[in-house]
Amino acid sequence: MWLPSLLSILLAWALLPHIAVPLLERLHGTTASAYDRLVAALSALLLLAGLSLLSSIMCGGLWSFILRGVPIAKPYYVGFGADERRLAILAALKALLLFAWASAAMIFVGAMMALVTHISAPVSPLVLALAILISLLTLSWLMTRLSLAGPATISAQRVSLKASWQASAHNVARLQQVAALLMVPAALLTLIFALLLMSLAWWLSTHAPNTGVTAVELARYCTALLRELLPVVLLFFYLLILLLAALFIVARALEYQALAPPPGGPL
Repeated sequence: MWLPSLLSILLAWALLPHIAVPLLERLHGTTASAYDRLVAALSALLLLAGLSLLSSIMCGGLWSFILRGVPIAKPYYVGFGADERRLAILAALKALLLFAWASAAMIFVGAMMALVTHISAPVSPLVLALAILISLLTLSWLMTRLSLAGPATISAQRVSLKASWQASAHNVARLQQVAALLMVPAALLTLIFALLLMSLAWWLSTHAPNTGVTAVELARYCTALLRELLPVVLLFFYLLILLLAALFIVARALEYQALAPPPGGPL
């Protein structure tokens, strides 16, 4: 998976600045031009499409190997055949379901807020938080029920949401527990890396030249030095993405193997 993961990092590195600039301008009270907003929208679409394509390549290669014994080309795999096309279609279907959830969540939260504000305005913040929590729990449940659709699609060699829905019917809590456990090593590594960066920033601030230096100049000095560590930061996130991808892709295949009905059984 090393090459598709690397391409994902490079794609995000190239496109995220175009997406972030209009957002930063809005946070600072300025309005981005129509051209900048168009570039941001196109960059976001290109980023999502590219990451979906690269994710399909990574998942397709590993799942085909685990579930059907299809050999993986070495030293890298960037094939895009029938399996990857099915996974891309599956990603589009999940995106449509996510859009449907977002629309329903907005209607639900808006209706709750309108009802509570009309009856008792002082409790509206609590009701808003509760409505958002219910919407997020619904999303978590929905995504868990569909989390095995990728392995099911590769195993059956056809786009399949029904197989995942039935395999996960009585296993939502267990699947979520596995996902939480898989996040532990990544969370610990991220925490350690963040602490190292914060310690380095503190060390730089205490050892920076301070004779006649203003706070703004000191901040710029530390920022310039930390910017030199950008390759190290990118390398860390690359390895982190590679670790998470390997853990979750393999786990999904093994979960599907464990929970799917036997061959010839009903789906």
